[in-house]
Amino acid sequence: MMTTGFDDIDEIKQYGSEKWYGLKEKFGTEDLIPLWVADMDFKAPQPVIERLTKVSKFGVYGNVKRTDNYYAAIINWMRKRYCWNIRKEWIGAGTRIIPSIGFAMRALTQPGDKVIIQPPVYDNFANIINKCGREVVTNPLIFKDNKYYMDFIDLEKKAQDPKVKMMIISNPHNPVGRVWSMDELTELGRICIKHNIIVICDQAYADLTYPCVKYIPFASICEDFAQNCITFSSLSKPFNLAGIHTAYAIIPNNDIRKAYDNFIESLHLKRSSLFSLVATEAAYEEGEGWLNDVINYIYANLQYMKSFIEAHIPTIRVIEPEFAYLVWLDLRNIATDPAQLDDFLVKKARLALNNGAMYGEGGHGFARVNIACPRKILEAALERIKNAV
Repeated sequence: MMTTGFDDIDEIKQYGSEKWYGLKEKFGTEDLIPLWVADMDFKAPQPVIERLTKVSKFGVYGNVKRTDNYYAAIINWMRKRYCWNIRKEWIGAGTRIIPSIGFAMRALTQPGDKVIIQPPVYDNFANIINKCGREVVTNPLIFKDNKYYMDFIDLEKKAQDPKVKMMIISNPHNPVGRVWSMDELTELGRICIKHNIIVICDQAYADLTYPCVKYIPFASICEDFAQNCITFSSLSKPFNLAGIHTAYAIIPNNDIRKAYDNFIESLHLKRSSLFSLVATEAAYEEGEGWLNDVINYIYANLQYMKSFIEAHIPTIRVIEPEFAYLVWLDLRNIATDPAQLDDFLVKKARLALNNGAMYGEGGHGFARVNIACPRKILEAALERIKNAV
């Protein structure tokens, strides 16, 4: 297996990194191993670095338009990676995924409308719904035999409410680790079309799906689903480019796309960052080898973590993830109260993790761990957990 510098721990603290330099503010101390913010501790692919460096040295940073090469890079990536044939005109502007979801919500729903999410799920879904003046409706996932499933009986019931206008799905699902199957996505799509609910698909981690698991873009399943969906994608997670804001939308439906574009234009946000365009083209055109290597490295980290916990900390359960690099840990044998779990993780284990309670219903007693780090850091973190237990 190629490591491509993933074991290097000399320069892992990027400029102004929230993950490394936000510990004091978030946890009250800096004496922690940070495995929380979903950034990798690895340098971006070398072709991305080289193109960004070339553009930086050129020295002219004026307004830019999306080039044909930019659109072609996205189209070719979706075709090659997922056999999904998208069109140039479907690709809409974005900066980061969460604000873009907020734009879509404001463009396509009214204050007081309801939006369904599936907790435990990324906390910013609920945050953005509330801040847009919409109401959160929860369709909690079912945890059974150490794996999570959608509750379609509950979804069907809640979808009947005429005030429900939108549903946000996380696929792959952050934080529980599921990549939803064709059958699951099909049933969800059937329910949403039946009740006139627009589907927003956040596929931020799609490119990190493990090779043994098939990722299926929701909108690629059939034309009906494509016409009822906005897909938000980004290079932030798979290529460690969160600081460059590389999100974009894929919207096949003309009316939905027009409404979204009009809202974006009303805020004068349709232009892209120069560095975002360059990074997107470079990563999609030349970064696939690096991406495959980093997935393999993180998968090896996962196997190490599972073996270590099984041998030394059997009171903890690893929920098997289907994509890199977030791992959902069951710590209910240690603590279920969020404050008690924080006390254990921060004061005893001296680790910065994401307490599962922040992800809503079903998250108490769990924690999200980011294992996209050099092996030595993961080893040290697991030793701290073992000693704390």
